[in-house]
Amino acid sequence: MIDNIASADTSIGKEMRTAKSSVKDAGGSLPAPLVKLGSYSGANNARDFERSMQLPAEPVMVSTRVKAKVDSTMVVEEKIPVLLPHRVFLYLFNVLGLLIRPEDIDQYWQHQKSFCTWASHNDLDGKHVPVTIYGDTARYGQGYDQSKITGCFMSLPLWRPKSTRMSQWLLFSVDADRSLGPETLNPLYLAIVESLNEAFHGRTPEGWPLPHKFSVTEIKGDWEFHYHTFQLRRYWKTRWVCWRCHAEHHDNAAHSCYDFDDHPAWEATPISSFYFLANIVKRDNI
Repeated sequence: MIDNIASADTSIGKEMRTAKSSVKDAGGSLPAPLVKLGSYSGANNARDFERSMQLPAEPVMVSTRVKAKVDSTMVVEEKIPVLLPHRVFLYLFNVLGLLIRPEDIDQYWQHQKSFCTWASHNDLDGKHVPVTIYGDTARYGQGYDQSKITGCFMSLPLWRPKSTRMSQWLLFSVDADRSLGPETLNPLYLAIVESLNEAFHGRTPEGWPLPHKFSVTEIKGDWEFHYHTFQLRRYWKTRWVCWRCHAEHHDNAAHSCYDFDDHPAWEATPISSFYFLANIVKRDNI
């Protein structure tokens, strides 16, 4: 049922009606969760479906600021559910029995230490399970009935199940049309960062041991996600459109972003990490 809904093959309402019919036809020979699912009145299928599902890892409610409405200048406090990474780790490794081989972790860090300067830090002893944070913004719906949602996901680069959908775990989502950018996102990220900071040392914020030590090694996302997350000074509407080089969108550009030669002018203008932090990211957002 959950797989059907997640893959958009059906709706919550249809699945709830199917459950109700199954309970009626089975005459009491079904497992308790399905009996409970089919016992609701049907007045609010989405609410009843949520009530009947037991979440393997409970989110925390984090207070943040958003627009009161899409077209409003009024700002309100709103609580948004955030699934903390350490809770996901406990469920994946301790409950589901997810296994990442030590030799795969060793090989990963040997490669990183050979090619990435950051991986040579003394605190990275080659034992951390690598973690990816991924953000994306998408619009769904049809015609005038559309919504724009920004989601923050987590994955483990060394674990690749057959279904890619099963390797991405949503940490939080926000209504992008009501978002205030960093003012909305930063409190949510702070809760995630506090969880990941402790996971780096192999423990939960409460001090309980985790099955591994974990380290964020990748932050990925679409252009819009990076812009709103880091409040970049460069983005698609500015003269200098790239945060990795000096490519320009301008009639008199020295390094035109429309230069598609084999060796374009912008190729020779890579930006260092220091320059990125000093000039591309707004200081009040570091």
